[in-house]
Amino acid sequence: MSQPFWCQGTRIAVVHGADAPAAERIVADTAARSIRERTVESRAFAADDPALDSASWDLVLHVGTPDGYPSLAEQFIEHDRLRPASPLTAGSESSRGFTYAGDNGMPGAAVLGDDVVGLWLGTGRFLRHLMWLNAEFACAEWSDDFRPSMRLRGEVLSSHDVSNTYMNWSIEQWERYIQDMALWGMNLFVTIPVHYAHWLGMDPWGDPPVYASDEQRAKFEGHWATQARVSEIVRDMGLQYGVWIPANDPAMAQHRPEWDRGWREYVCPSMPEARDAILRSREGFLSRLPHLDILFVPSADDGGCWCSDCVPWSETYVDLVREQHEIARRYHPNVRAMLSNQALTHAENAELCEGLRSLDDTSWIAGVAWAPGSNELFRHARLTEEWRWAEWPGFGDEVASVQWFRRNLPPGVDLYLYPDITHSLRCQYPIWEIEPVVGHAYHRDPVFFRPDAYHDLYQRTGPFCDGSFPYSEGMRTIRAAQRAISSLTTGDGTWATRPPPSLRRRRTRWRTPGGRTSAKRIASTAPFAIRSK
Repeated sequence: MSQPFWCQGTRIAVVHGADAPAAERIVADTAARSIRERTVESRAFAADDPALDSASWDLVLHVGTPDGYPSLAEQFIEHDRLRPASPLTAGSESSRGFTYAGDNGMPGAAVLGDDVVGLWLGTGRFLRHLMWLNAEFACAEWSDDFRPSMRLRGEVLSSHDVSNTYMNWSIEQWERYIQDMALWGMNLFVTIPVHYAHWLGMDPWGDPPVYASDEQRAKFEGHWATQARVSEIVRDMGLQYGVWIPANDPAMAQHRPEWDRGWREYVCPSMPEARDAILRSREGFLSRLPHLDILFVPSADDGGCWCSDCVPWSETYVDLVREQHEIARRYHPNVRAMLSNQALTHAENAELCEGLRSLDDTSWIAGVAWAPGSNELFRHARLTEEWRWAEWPGFGDEVASVQWFRRNLPPGVDLYLYPDITHSLRCQYPIWEIEPVVGHAYHRDPVFFRPDAYHDLYQRTGPFCDGSFPYSEGMRTIRAAQRAISSLTTGDGTWATRPPPSLRRRRTRWRTPGGRTSAKRIASTAPFAIRSK
């Protein structure tokens, strides 16, 4: 880089406190790894490491929290004498940072998180402040006070064995992705260690365990070991880990045809034997999972039962989730339950909110996910009485729906966005005007990117919610996820370069090697990607 900057070079040292806890050391190691990936030399050091020679590095970055790096916190107290931080950016998960010239004139930078979550976020903000080119970095002077606007900022990483790539990720791939997204500000990672309905003939926690085949056993045991390790990785990073599991699928080896009053493999929880099988299967995996913060049990998709004994389902559903939460607390004392409103009509949404308002204690509930599949706004459910409730497209009434839901939840119960960013058809936010031949050939699972659309959706619905954790199946939408995370952390969506004034119906641009799309080309050409605003 020929242009003069405040600081530039080829080597960055990352320093954590001498007695920093493991989570802060992981932040420093991740920052050094991220720098090396940009072909700039980097290494993490403890503050008292005799191998640290500050003069031999072009920039020394100090990262820590007040408890893990007390001397760094003292620097910020001194810094505040001349430039006090805004009280609006103080508090849990906040971060502060600045660049400075040391006593010997050597460039330095400091990032102090109020806690480890704030440290992840603040370190990521500084790394994105740097410029990179040809194995060199450049840094302008920097001063930053920041606190995220949303309580939960996460992702549901759909790791069940259906149309996704997460099922095949190694532990190293999981760890790297989670660390990278933590630098973007994520504080919640939800995975699917076991989706019983997708493992036919299996009861891994039975006595003895039952598997449909040796191949199934090997596949599940490998998957379970990976997911258990993921829960430990997130815990060790100081972030929150959650699991997604339907409300009413038992281990399939326990399944009985006479229990099928629900939907497919999802049994009727009003039948005592079926309910006992559901709860036994939950205890089987919850007792073996190393760590858990959030038990996410959606109202449907998958799951649910609308038989005469279970209606109103919202009431049956909440009672069933509470029983599962009580099991989870035996092994994970601080766990809380996340509910959703999937597949509920407007009347059922009202029943859900009324039922939550009638509870004496809602402290066990982490919140409600405003979910894909709610009939109130799900286009493919519009053959019901819900058709007139929400006009489509335009999303004007969608905002009204989120506002209504927020207004009717009891105080203390948070509302979270749960957008489906992974499907193009038969989904919460379909691609309008999709080319029919392409839609038929690739169904709802093509590779596509819609950063502007999801950014706009967040700007419209985010102000009424306490956070967001999109649903993803791992083979696309990284750019959309980054846009969503930036929206969540900045609050005003300033990462977008051109926020449009309204959501408009936009024609999808299909990109295939060689020119225009045709049925023949679609059938013969792969891979391809869709770029849709």
